[in-house]
Amino acid sequence: MTLFETLRAEAQGAPESGIVAVMNHGRGRDGMIPLWAGEGDLPTPAFISDAASRALAAGETFYTWQKGIPELRHALADYYRRHFGRSFSDEEFIVTGSGMHAIQLAVDALAVLGDHLGWHGGITLDYLHVDGRPAFIECNPRTVEPGNAWAAGVDLPGLTITLAQGGPLPPRPQIARPGIRTRSTMAIALGTAEARGTRRAILSSIGQAVATRGVLHGSTEVLTPALADLPSLIPFGIATGTVLTSPSRVATLAAGTVETYAVTPAAVDAVRRHAPTDEPAP
Repeated sequence: MTLFETLRAEAQGAPESGIVAVMNHGRGRDGMIPLWAGEGDLPTPAFISDAASRALAAGETFYTWQKGIPELRHALADYYRRHFGRSFSDEEFIVTGSGMHAIQLAVDALAVLGDHLGWHGGITLDYLHVDGRPAFIECNPRTVEPGNAWAAGVDLPGLTITLAQGGPLPPRPQIARPGIRTRSTMAIALGTAEARGTRRAILSSIGQAVATRGVLHGSTEVLTPALADLPSLIPFGIATGTVLTSPSRVATLAAGTVETYAVTPAAVDAVRRHAPTDEPAP
C-alpha cells in the first residue's frame, strides 16, 4: 500500500486547487497581470520587506502563539464587541494562516460530526451567548427557521432539495434581507406556559402575538398563517388547548417534540468519545 492509499477517501478524491489551475494556465503569458492567489503584480513594498528584514535580524524567527498573537485576538474581540454590541472573550477567536485554512477547519469540524451521525443534510447548532461565552442549546439535524429565511428572501428547503438532487446551485451565497421579523404564536404560547405557568399569561401572550404588539410589532406569522393555511390552526389548537387546560403539561409536550430530532449535549459527548484516533490524517 502506498502512502497515498493510506489517506482517507475524502482526501484521495479531493480535486486539485482551482486557484492553482488558473495560475498554471496564465503563468508566463505576455501582457497578463497576475492577480491570482491573493497576490498582486508588483514586488513587495519596501516598508514590508524592511520590517521583515529587521524581524529576522532581531531573531524573531520562532514559533508564535498557536491561536494567534494575544494582542491581535484581544483586538478582534474588541472589534466584535463594538460592532455587534455584545460581549466576546478573547478565547473565542483563533487566528488562522489564511481564509481558506479557516474554512477548511470549519468544514472538517462539521464533516466529523456528520460522519459519525451518518447524516447527509442540514445541521444547525443553536447557541446563546451568556456572559460573553457561547452556551450550547442543541444540535438539530435539520434546517431551522425556514419561514424567517423565506420571508427574508432565501428558500432554505428549496436549496437543500436542490443540493440533495445534485441540481444547479446559485453562483453566489444567498444573503437574506436584514430587518425581517417573524413570529410563531404557538411557540410563544408554549414558551409562556413554561416560563410563567398561568392561563392568564398564556392568553395574554397569544393576544399580544395576534395583535403584533410590543416586540412583535411588524412581525409575520410563519408557523400558523391562518389566512393562507387554515389547517395550520389544528396543531395550534391542540397545543395551546393542552397548556390552557393544564400549563404544567408543556414539559411533556416539549420533551416529546424536541427529543425526536435534537442531538443533545450527551450525544455530542458520545460522538467525541467514540471518534477514532488512529485514522490517517490527510
